[in-house]
Amino acid sequence: MTATQTTTQDWQKIKAGDKDAFRRLVEPYLAELRKAAEHEITYHVCVGDLGTGSVSPDDLVAEVLLKAWDERQRKPETLDLKAWLFGLLHRTADRLVSEQKGTGDLVRVSLDAPPSDGGAAPGWRQPDDFESWEDVIPDPRTSADEMIAAVEGQPGSLSEPARRILVMHDRHGISIQQVAFVTGTSVARAQEFLLEARHKIQG
Repeated sequence: MTATQTTTQDWQKIKAGDKDAFRRLVEPYLAELRKAAEHEITYHVCVGDLGTGSVSPDDLVAEVLLKAWDERQRKPETLDLKAWLFGLLHRTADRLVSEQKGTGDLVRVSLDAPPSDGGAAPGWRQPDDFESWEDVIPDPRTSADEMIAAVEGQPGSLSEPARRILVMHDRHGISIQQVAFVTGTSVARAQEFLLEARHKIQG
């Protein structure tokens, strides 16, 4: 088993209810997931979607893990665990933003509570060009830290898909095919978003 893939046998155990196997497989991604959660919260506070201190990175990650366990039966086989967790992070962040905009309050999350139900979970659709994509994307000219600082320093300058594709690919090393999968776009369009975002951020 590689660092970005789960074996069929392990995932079958998880689908059958093996929480220890689930914890073992998600543990290597927790640090990066928390960094991504911190960025999501910081960004949404900057654009006014969330109030300062309304949710913590640890709360957001806890909600994501609860959601991942709840939706483990629906994880596509060709979607890497890391990319899937990031996709769930973004969906959970969007739901929390929607809750605050609708009620003015966020539902506090807890590891001891079941995940709140934001309605039927949208499906995951593999892009049509997922298997055939062969283009090589050049490395970014800025470091990951410089990129994050630029994105958070220019709130609203990028569309949500472009921002998330940029962060997932250039900061967290998720392939453009996997990024396209979790953002619901074609691989070709995901690359366009990525290169456009780089151009805006790098000037």
